[in-house]
Amino acid sequence: MTEVKPKYSVCITSYNKGDRVRNCLESVLSQVSGDYEIVVTDNLSDDGSEKILFEYEKNGKIRLFRLKCSRGAGREVAFEKARGEYIVSGVDTDDVVVQDALSHLLDFYHNKCEGNLLRIQWSGIVVAPAELVKRLGGWRDLQWGENWDICERAARTGKYIWTIFKLKDVLTLERHTRTGGHEWPVSIIRKNRLRYRKYLDELRLRKRHKPFEEGEKAGLGKGVDYIMALVSLPYFGHLNPHPSNFDQYSPDHFVDSSHWWHRVGQDERQEILMYSKLLKQTPDWITTT
Repeated sequence: MTEVKPKYSVCITSYNKGDRVRNCLESVLSQVSGDYEIVVTDNLSDDGSEKILFEYEKNGKIRLFRLKCSRGAGREVAFEKARGEYIVSGVDTDDVVVQDALSHLLDFYHNKCEGNLLRIQWSGIVVAPAELVKRLGGWRDLQWGENWDICERAARTGKYIWTIFKLKDVLTLERHTRTGGHEWPVSIIRKNRLRYRKYLDELRLRKRHKPFEEGEKAGLGKGVDYIMALVSLPYFGHLNPHPSNFDQYSPDHFVDSSHWWHRVGQDERQEILMYSKLLKQTPDWITTT
């Protein structure tokens, strides 16, 4: 019998997210059908969340793969194991997907973005045909900037677009805006180690061009971490052949999704704020209704 492949693969990464794993999975499962599969890569969690993942795997609700990996490598493993024609990547197991938002996002994608790699800003969600992701080389072994990296490669081929769309709940969005998706631990040593890895990954991508970018506060600890990253760079090497000034928020790559927002039935103030901040204007349908 020929295997029936899903149309969409929702690719999720997980690492020590405790009970929030269940909330994440239920928020996705509540809005998917037989056209979907959920593929989870777990970075060897040991806080009890792995037991929840095993439960969902046993019940046939997810496909689970466990290995030690960076965030970028985790996204790539999920992609490589995915069977869908389209990939929805960037959901982490501490995220909660807004009710009914997934189907409306994909409806928007097929109407306005077909064939391109679409990034939902500030949520980390990427939607693209699996074949395009494969041609781009997928996600690389990065802890930071893994989505920026694949988007930059898509832009080089004229296949990158972005929009503003409420897919994750407000608390999730606020956390991602503050920390880039990482919850900073109390340990100063651990915090410095994460910052060192961030600087190193950005240097490898040729994304960071100086110790302190515009808007960043200077500090001795940050300076030391940056110097350590510079010293390490020859060992790890650059991933991009040339420096990049890729602007993921460029209006040239923007596709307006505001006419889809009301379909989700959620508070749209966050989206309007993002829209105004990034594009210096208000959505047309907001001013005319």
